[in-house]
Amino acid sequence: MKRFAAFVYAAALILPGPLRADPIEDWYVLTIAGSPAGYVLNLISEEGGLHVETQSFQLRLNRMGSVAEMGSEMETREDSEGRLVGVEMELDMSSQVTTLEAIVEPGRVLIAEGAGEASFDREMEYEGNLLGPEGVRSLIRARLKEVGDYASYQTFHGELGMVVELNLELVGRESDLLRVQETLTGMPMTTTYWLDSEGKVVRSSTPSPFGVMETVLSDAASAKMAAAGNALPEESYGATLAVTQVRLPEPRRSERVVVELRHRNPALGWPALSAPGQTVLQKDQDRLLLEVRRIEPRESIRFPVESSEELAEYLEANAYIQSEESEVRELAQKIVGNTTDVYEAVVALERWVAETMTFDMGVVLAPSTEVLENRRGNCTEYAVLLTTMSRSLGIPSRFVMGYVYVGGIYGGHAWTEVWTGDRWVGFDGAVPTEGAVDAARIAFLWTSLTNGIGELNIGPGLQMYGQIDVAVLEYALAGGPDRTFAPDEEGVMLTDHGYTDSALGVAWMKPEGYIFSDMDRVWPETGLVRMEGPDGEAATLSVRDRRYWQDEDQATKEAVKRAVPTGRRSLFDVSGRRAILSESKDRAALALVRGSELWLLEVEAPAAGARLRKLAAGLRL
Repeated sequence: MKRFAAFVYAAALILPGPLRADPIEDWYVLTIAGSPAGYVLNLISEEGGLHVETQSFQLRLNRMGSVAEMGSEMETREDSEGRLVGVEMELDMSSQVTTLEAIVEPGRVLIAEGAGEASFDREMEYEGNLLGPEGVRSLIRARLKEVGDYASYQTFHGELGMVVELNLELVGRESDLLRVQETLTGMPMTTTYWLDSEGKVVRSSTPSPFGVMETVLSDAASAKMAAAGNALPEESYGATLAVTQVRLPEPRRSERVVVELRHRNPALGWPALSAPGQTVLQKDQDRLLLEVRRIEPRESIRFPVESSEELAEYLEANAYIQSEESEVRELAQKIVGNTTDVYEAVVALERWVAETMTFDMGVVLAPSTEVLENRRGNCTEYAVLLTTMSRSLGIPSRFVMGYVYVGGIYGGHAWTEVWTGDRWVGFDGAVPTEGAVDAARIAFLWTSLTNGIGELNIGPGLQMYGQIDVAVLEYALAGGPDRTFAPDEEGVMLTDHGYTDSALGVAWMKPEGYIFSDMDRVWPETGLVRMEGPDGEAATLSVRDRRYWQDEDQATKEAVKRAVPTGRRSLFDVSGRRAILSESKDRAALALVRGSELWLLEVEAPAAGARLRKLAAGLRL
């Protein structure tokens, strides 16, 4: 569900000092939300009459119990006039390093991208000149002398994989330092630099989804120590999750959702959210009402789909969507069997991805060949793999970035859309829905990834991740009535007798002497509420999505087996619903299905089975 590559973009804008006769080595400590997280190293030299700068970047963070690591090394070459000649870069966000080489010619940049053994060529056109780092420093020295002075320039940005225009403004002086702000044309991101009298960056600051990211000029030992990594402060990671005021029942069956989005930093603006299935009902600077409807295909078409000017980039392979690999195509064909129907094929692929992949927050973003080999990753890898397998069969597909509702929050997410003849329809291997994706999600970026991952790091992601609060105003399940909620509605109510969540549709009455605790947990926790007894016994009530292909017996048996591996099973009734109970000496669990949800009640205590039966008698769904 978070975008670490955005940090590379900010770090890569560090402007080292002017060229000297001897090579220069500058180290920077990188912090996020005040916690050491990595370093940046700049090496500056001359080779063959060219100004050469090599920048290394390392970031290491603990994320949800996993260590997420990424790094890059980028070399820029420019001539004596400060004009960019070429860029070479290695980007390490998984076990497979991706590479980029850009050769700058008059009016165009020739780009070769590689991942594993595959290589992909493309080119970008530009007008005017592209500057290298020394050319930018010369521009700063010439143009930024008084507060309010302004300058702009173009360059090829390695991490973004594109030609960009950047704007510089001298906004103040602090002691002996110049404070300069840099913005990317058409994008919301602003980076602030503090420069010394030689033009060297002493400090930089830029927003990120986890809090402010800063780089500070330091020494090698301190920088390397920072790269040992640190636990991200809990409140910073939590800021990337938009906790809703109510919990939604059966979100994977949602047909229509209206949400109120509140911007924490209105100056960043809103991305374009209007799209098929998404309607902006009202928009102010800091508040937006969005209606999301589930989209099913009107009709499905046969594959392979004939290419056209509009669909070509969604059928072609690239460095991350390596759909031309024979092993990908052969496996995808085996999974879909004899069908030639786009909808049927993608449903089969989605289920295979969901059943085969293992969720791993330690992977940042991996190319599809690595994902297929390791079959691990977070939601981005699930989306990369499903997009690649669909495209390998000649089904136009694209990568989608946004939010999904799960477990009381809207969290950052990625999924896949495929072309079904007259519309794009979503499918999700990480959070699968029976049929097309549900309405409990918000999309804000759609891409073929033809131009690399640069667009994932800027623009909509920076405007949204860690920047919004979400309230659910209207909600409808398939075949059900609309429900309305107030933005400040409190779904949970506690009384002397029990716990009630009216939005979720659950009540749990407690026996005398018991108390409730831990009621505010959200994803990735599945526990709704915990009940503790006078003799030290503890019971937890949880709810999670049920995989739609699992029948009731399969889902409940697997759930109680995981909770009590060696327990004795029996049938039980909970408010008229069939449940399976498993018990051992000091553990017991009860599982039941409500629509697309799997509910689990677990007890730890002596004579656990008897205590669970007592507590389950007060449960109403």
